Amino acid sequence: PLFSSATVPVNFTATGATSVSCKLEPSGTPISGCVSPQTIVAPEGDNTVTVVATNSASTTTVGWKFKVDTSTPLVDITSINPTGDSFNGWPTLSFTASDGVGSGLKSVQCRNAAGSTAAGTYQTCTSGNLTSTATLQAGVYTAQVRATDWLGNVTTDQATYTVLQDGPTVNMTNVKFASTSGGLDSACAVT
Repeated sequence: PLFSSATVPVNFTATGATSVSCKLEPSGTPISGCVSPQTIVAPEGDNTVTVVATNSASTTTVGWKFKVDTSTPLVDITSINPTGDSFNGWPTLSFTASDGVGSGLKSVQCRNAAGSTAAGTYQTCTSGNLTSTATLQAGVYTAQVRATDWLGNVTTDQATYTVLQDGPTVNMTNVKFASTSGGLDSACAVT
C-alpha cells in the first residue's frame, strides 16, 4: 500500500498473545505493548513493520510492507529553443520528470498559452516539440510541464519564450527604371 503521510496506521489482530511488540525495520525502536491500530512514523520510500506476538507456547512474527510518498515529483524544463533569428513557429521543449523514491509518475502533461500565465488544457507530452494546429501570433508565451505521481502529488515547471512577428513583405509593380540610353519599363517584386 501507498501512504501520502509519514504517519501510518498499523492494523493487526493477535489472538491468544500475552505480549505484542511492533518495530519499523531495520532500525526502528521496538514498541512494547503494541496495540492495533498502532501509529508509526515512517521515512520516505519502502518500509517494513514487523509485529511480534508471543505466548507461553510460541512466538509469531509477521511483516507488512508499505511505501511512504510525501514528496512531489521532480520536473525541470532544461531548455526551450526557438530556431532561427525570426522565430514564428512552435518551440522545442526539453524537460526531465521523475518521482525519486516515491510512488512513481502517473502522468506528465504540457500546456502552452499567451501571456505570463499558462492557461488552457494540459495534454500528455514528452520532451520535444510543442505542437498545435493553431498558428502562434507575435507575443510572449508560457509553456508549462506538470508531473503528477500516483498519490496525487504535483509539481509544475514553466518557461517563457517570445514569438517574433515576421518581417514585412514589400511588392513593387510597374516600376520605371531610367537609363541614359533610353527608358525601360519593368516590373519587380521584393520580399
